Amino acid sequence: MRFIFILTFLAIFNFSTGYSAEQPVFGLWKTQDQRAKIEIASCAEDPSKVCGTIVELREPIDPDTGKPKKDKLNPDSSLKEREILGLVTLYDFKSDSDNPNHWTDGKIYNSREGETYSCKMTLVDTNTLEVHGYVGLPIFGKTQKWSRTTEDEKLIATEDTEK
Repeated sequence: MRFIFILTFLAIFNFSTGYSAEQPVFGLWKTQDQRAKIEIASCAEDPSKVCGTIVELREPIDPDTGKPKKDKLNPDSSLKEREILGLVTLYDFKSDSDNPNHWTDGKIYNSREGETYSCKMTLVDTNTLEVHGYVGLPIFGKTQKWSRTTEDEKLIATEDTEK
């Protein structure tokens, strides 16, 4: 009887923490070109998956309108008026069961192009994240290195800004 109780307790504990466990990729990241900071966490719709939300922009105001930047290049006309700040730009990533520092089967939305790409992420070390967006096969893509950051750290222009 004691054995069954212990097994039941362990099963309940394991299931209750399985999807909400902190993953090493969670946290605040600045993009390679330092245009944005992305908060990576569990997806709101499916906590077993990983998503990333734009929480800061180096230039949040559209110089043409004087208002917050909008998703004006989105191919879906109903989304063109949504603000870039607060946009979920990474979504549907799954943890790789063979490698705890790798996330696959995700998507990345590039609001500067209005395009969505397949994506995978690899945590190179505690403070470096490789984000690889691609079309079709991973060989047809581009990798960026993102750096872990803090709320207080400022985004600054880099050589990659115009690329």
